[in-house]
Amino acid sequence: MTENYNIYNLISFSLINNINKSLITRGFNPEYKYFENKKKAETNFTIIIKNISKTENGSTIEYNNASWQIFFNDYASNREVFIKPVKLGYRRLFPFLALKNLYVRSIIMEQLLSVGGALVHSAAFSISGHSAILAGRPGVFKTSILMDAIRVYEASFIGEENSLLYDGKVYPFPLNIDSISYKINKYKDENPSGKFQKVKLGLHLIKSFFNKSNSQITLSDPLKVDSVFYLTKGDQFQLEEVTFENILPSLIENELLEISIPPTHSLSGIKYNYFKESMTAVNKDFIESFTSRLERVFTENLKNTRCVRVVSPETYDLSITSKIIESIYGKQK
Repeated sequence: MTENYNIYNLISFSLINNINKSLITRGFNPEYKYFENKKKAETNFTIIIKNISKTENGSTIEYNNASWQIFFNDYASNREVFIKPVKLGYRRLFPFLALKNLYVRSIIMEQLLSVGGALVHSAAFSISGHSAILAGRPGVFKTSILMDAIRVYEASFIGEENSLLYDGKVYPFPLNIDSISYKINKYKDENPSGKFQKVKLGLHLIKSFFNKSNSQITLSDPLKVDSVFYLTKGDQFQLEEVTFENILPSLIENELLEISIPPTHSLSGIKYNYFKESMTAVNKDFIESFTSRLERVFTENLKNTRCVRVVSPETYDLSITSKIIESIYGKQK
């Protein structure tokens, strides 16, 4: 079984199930639903889940009572990555579903750098034709701001956990689009209130898959990047315009930390995939190359963009989003 995906004709990839032929999970991938491509095309990379007999040249990874082997040695020559399940616990009932997205975001990022693009770990939206990227580490209310921008100010969605930079524009990257649509309509904030709400979200995703229903949020068109907000945590809200050079190191560090973190991991329970470590074992210059290419892409796409450093307080409220929206309109004037 093969799943094919295409991201704006920049990156195409396939996920191949050679280990489990269960009809229940066939084609079920809420994470990358928006980019599903029914037609097989030439791919930039392929991830294959299978029981590999060979053990040489593979790295055994352990995380949260799960373990798997990852084979990156063929990646440089033919862009193929093999993953062999070793110990998955209850996930052994759906190994392909648990492992297939584990490295997708990491490899997409690495591949985009080769064509002059990049993912930004961020929430992002557009309002009145002007785009805003909210970058920063987890816990600074990026998603909360995004949700209220859409609910209260009728903004259009670009991304919850990632947005895509290419050719001076920011492109929507609707990872798990049904999930964020449900949260905007059903949640008071970005987190479920308890296990029951998590179960309801899971049932909604399954229902959306079988009914082939579309999300209820409006996607933005690709737009020139107008504002980049870099958010950190502090005691009191602050908003200060800075130069691109002021936030560039933070933007790069943000991606170096994020490249080994699968953006959605509710089914796998795996929150770190050791991508950096595995790639460095194959190519000792990987981090240096990744960093230099990323700096070049950020500079080419964001150099002349309005940049703002934001300090988020400990508790979120709507006034934070209101002040960010006001600053965007102020920039328009």
